[in-house]
Amino acid sequence: MQDHRQKNLEYEKKIAELQRRNEELKEEKQRLIEDPVYLERVARERMGLVREGEKVYKIEK
Repeated sequence: MQDHRQKNLEYEKKIAELQRRNEELKEEKQRLIEDPVYLERVARERMGLVREGEKVYKIEK
């Protein structure tokens, strides 16, 4: 019986974490839709995109 309670607690924690992550993703989705500045920053930082005519310089240490 104790084993089942422990498993249930673990599942409840996992569900709560997934619900929190789901909310974070929903908020980010809204920002991507509504905020063009944020969208551009994400495109540049995460996807490495640049505007036409821009030159990219990489600085190596």
